[in-house]
Amino acid sequence: MATRHEAVVLALMAQLGGHAVPVSRQDELPRRCPDEGLLNLVPQDPVETGFRLGAGRREWQRPIDLEIVVQGETAQKRSSAFDELVGPVGVLLVGSVLGGLVDYIDLSAPQQINDVPMEGAETLLGGVITITLFYETSINPMEIQI
Repeated sequence: MATRHEAVVLALMAQLGGHAVPVSRQDELPRRCPDEGLLNLVPQDPVETGFRLGAGRREWQRPIDLEIVVQGETAQKRSSAFDELVGPVGVLLVGSVLGGLVDYIDLSAPQQINDVPMEGAETLLGGVITITLFYETSINPMEIQI
């Protein structure tokens, strides 16, 4: 059992489990990029965005960065591999409410990063997609969800 804040992150990981590349959570980047690429979730702190007095509900948004790293011998191969990892993320998340735990999921456009702190950095391409989860809790935001 977990609080709603943790439950939404766990549900996101489960939803992304349908991706061909395994998704890790808050892992340090390995020394070398796996051949299939790398997906790593880094949850940020939840932000309270509203409070409904009559209903006793708190509204939250939780940004979660999805770090992406791919490798390829040429810029063309890196761009293609990056696109192959990014595309399924949208397919898996757009329109999902994570089993009713969230009201809405917003995805940012991928922001590419050319300076990846791993061995063989010259053959790597990295990026980040910010996934923002919108959800509600009761008055007590630390209440355990069943």
